[in-house]
Amino acid sequence: MGKNIDKDKLMGQKTNVVRVLDQAKIQYKQHCYADTDAVCGLDVASVLKQDPEQVFKTLVTVGKSGDHYVFVIPVNSELDLRKAAKAVNEKSVDMIKSKELLPLTGYIHGGCSPIGMKKRFVTVIDESAIKHNTIIFSAGKIGYQVELLLDDLHKLIPFLLAEITDGRSAVTAAQMKEIERRSAENGLSYYEMMENAGSAAAEFIMDKIPAINKKILIFCGKGNNGGDGFVAGRKLAEAGACCTLYLVDGEPKTRDAITNWQLCRERDIPIYDMTEPDTAWNNMNGHNQEITTLSKEADIIVDAIYGTGFAGDLRENARIAAVLINSRNKSTPVFALDMPSGLSSDTGEADRDTVRADYTLAFHRFKHAHLMEKCDEWVGLAACIDIGIPPLY
Repeated sequence: MGKNIDKDKLMGQKTNVVRVLDQAKIQYKQHCYADTDAVCGLDVASVLKQDPEQVFKTLVTVGKSGDHYVFVIPVNSELDLRKAAKAVNEKSVDMIKSKELLPLTGYIHGGCSPIGMKKRFVTVIDESAIKHNTIIFSAGKIGYQVELLLDDLHKLIPFLLAEITDGRSAVTAAQMKEIERRSAENGLSYYEMMENAGSAAAEFIMDKIPAINKKILIFCGKGNNGGDGFVAGRKLAEAGACCTLYLVDGEPKTRDAITNWQLCRERDIPIYDMTEPDTAWNNMNGHNQEITTLSKEADIIVDAIYGTGFAGDLRENARIAAVLINSRNKSTPVFALDMPSGLSSDTGEADRDTVRADYTLAFHRFKHAHLMEKCDEWVGLAACIDIGIPPLY
């Protein structure tokens, strides 16, 4: 929510970085977002209406040797620690702890800049920066960014250019749809993508918790996200888990989801339809004792209701399911497939009852909400899962 602040006055304020640039007589453009609550890089890019591939964040690491290094990467990307270590000839590098940032650099989280740190560190900028005429990064204070030429930045701080991200930036829902379409045109069918996604999700879950004899509840929507849930349920059941599937919005409607629903039926995996008139769901109003007890007794819960295409408000049954999931025992982990139901993958806007996951499994590429700090309470730990789509997409 915006604050009632004079923006012209804000733009006139000089940060440490701006003073350094002025002293060096380097041209720059200042961007101000101090009248907003944005802190996360993606939120900042959105507020400034800038391409997130052109807006960079500054990360500080420590190497195996004990030396510190600064890495500057696009806000829609993640630092690849192996590539980062290779770029600075270290055996390994790790992110420093948040409490170490201020005494080491003079900057705080959300306002860290490669310019004007307490001391000069070896700095590496992701090579994708050369695609842009200018890059935008923190001016050393939350609410302020500066934009300047890469060559001008090099006059102030020597830096290396290297490939230091995983090479796969976050994408929008529309971009992911296009990636899937192109992949299907080149031989990987939508059915195979669903099979790979559900299988990879099941493997991820089993890596965290042995599945045999575990009570697993899987809430499935009527679209392809639900289809991913059917595949995961089938794989977990084959591994010895006691899976129960809940059709949140009734029987599936997409071809591949229908196929995988039928495969679950053939294997006698218990399936309950929340839209059936004689089911207890219709009388529960979020408080049915039998079903609430069921959620409390679950060892694992999987959210496969809505995926990246969701926006707006949860439908009635989805809201009931989300409330139920969120009322679980604290010891019961929730795994969301691609996106916690109720959360917009593009904007990070959340319904009031959005599923609060412990793990969110992003299929093929992170979506913007996975990397937004404001979404942490719903996303939990985000992991990017390979579903067989070639990395070049």
